[in-house]
Amino acid sequence: MRIIHLLVCLVALGLADARKCNGHEHLCNRKYSNVTFVGSHNANFVGDRITHNQNVPVTRQLDIGVRFLTIQTHWKDGEIRMCHSKCWLLDVGKLEDFLLEVSRWMKNHPNEVVTLLLTNPTSIRGRDFATAFRKVGMDKIAFTPTKKLTVNSWPTLGQLIDNKKRLVVFMDYPEKPRREKWIMDWFSYSWETPYGELDSNFPHCKRDRPQQHIDESKYMYLINHVWNIKMGAKFEGESVKIPTRLAANTTNSMDSISRQVKLCKAKWGKIPNVILLDFIDEGDAIKAQDHFNS
Repeated sequence: MRIIHLLVCLVALGLADARKCNGHEHLCNRKYSNVTFVGSHNANFVGDRITHNQNVPVTRQLDIGVRFLTIQTHWKDGEIRMCHSKCWLLDVGKLEDFLLEVSRWMKNHPNEVVTLLLTNPTSIRGRDFATAFRKVGMDKIAFTPTKKLTVNSWPTLGQLIDNKKRLVVFMDYPEKPRREKWIMDWFSYSWETPYGELDSNFPHCKRDRPQQHIDESKYMYLINHVWNIKMGAKFEGESVKIPTRLAANTTNSMDSISRQVKLCKAKWGKIPNVILLDFIDEGDAIKAQDHFNS
């Protein structure tokens, strides 16, 4: 009986100490390119104005389970700022302040892989981004592929964690040629559905970017699950669209997300790698993430 009791205790101890990657044991052996992330659109534009896309700070988003953050960057007064379309419209501070916040969180959560997608509409140089990352030490944990990866040759989450390279950094329009190899060209690895959807049913799953011909099956992909409404005003010749904040709980519901994912899977043969959301603390974002990774 004593031996049986000892075995039971050892088994229980083993279960208690079972390794988890991004909160789940089964994700440790899952390739990065085969994991579905809910993504926080404009993660650091937090507040109650129409130019804001999130309700809660980035640290809180990470705490609830978000592991994919998009950041819009602009060059202003000799440094990289985080601005929405134009810095006079919304400027929430320096990029390195955001990176420091993420870095501190990651140091306290050593078994988590986090992805940053940086947008670069003002063509900031790679070395300027590298300077911001180095100031907070995040370049040291950034994953650097030794060659262009195929969709099936990505490391697993467990490998990224073991190698202490658990920060994955993409940029939509990096400078060419790329000097910082750990800042990966987003559209070399992923495609996206259109942004600015005005139909709350999300009835389409077509590729929007990149616009050149590609074999979609060889890429990861992101769906923009953000419902917008059109305002009468125009900005730089285009109608202004804003997120429907009051409907966020419905837009981010399991039912709404699942319908678009099902539509996309039927069209492309696989579920999306990223489901991009506004107001990600509302609705069922993390529940959906867990469901599609199960």
